[in-house]
Amino acid sequence: RVDLTNSYVEIKGLVNPDGIPKRSTVSNLVDTYNAVAAVNADYFDYQPVPSSLGPLINDGNLISSSTNLPTFFIDNNNKAGITYLDNKMAVINNTKGTQAIISTINKVDNFFSEVKLLNKHWGEKSMGNTYRQDLTEILVVDDQVVDKRIIGEPITIPTTGNAYVLSVSTNLLDSFEVGDQVSLQISTTPDINDIKFAIGGGSVVLNNGQITVTDIISKGNGPRTGIGINSDNTEIVLVTVDGRGTSF
Repeated sequence: RVDLTNSYVEIKGLVNPDGIPKRSTVSNLVDTYNAVAAVNADYFDYQPVPSSLGPLINDGNLISSSTNLPTFFIDNNNKAGITYLDNKMAVINNTKGTQAIISTINKVDNFFSEVKLLNKHWGEKSMGNTYRQDLTEILVVDDQVVDKRIIGEPITIPTTGNAYVLSVSTNLLDSFEVGDQVSLQISTTPDINDIKFAIGGGSVVLNNGQITVTDIISKGNGPRTGIGINSDNTEIVLVTVDGRGTSF
């Protein structure tokens, strides 16, 4: 149980310091970040590399974008909630007067038919030709396209400044060329500027005291982890049902 009224308590999402796709155990993450306690969080897609299905916001910074699954969040007033976080993301080519809609931030899939954005939270390198032979990638640093590769080697993602890579298997980045001035536009509902922390989950299982199943249905008696809020919004409850034995 976590007391939201305690100003000395902080809740964050923990990821491997080497990047989101780098897997790690909960115990290792606890040691790395010197956490008091931690539990598993969110569901993952493991193809072609691990990336979470839902969002992650730490200290108001969007680490990973949301999908159409529930999100647990804490706002700037330390009030918790569970909602569906809607995001609209695009990169505007101010030089050419074009734009590219961004589907996800720091998430990938096997198709790359929509534009993916990868930044320093993803890891050292972009995808490049590691898994596909049809990707177009551009590197943006401080609002300018500084590199463009078609079926090229992975791009090293700078860890300083405003830098990111856009990657897609279609022609959605054809109008972007080296030297173009661009701007990144991201908005969320609820407003990301009002959110301190957020993390994704698989399903709302209890709402106002009523049992619900909204999205992912996890069958069987495997380990399960949940996060919830008490009725007066002063406390967060973390619950883990451990193991696959009959005693659970």
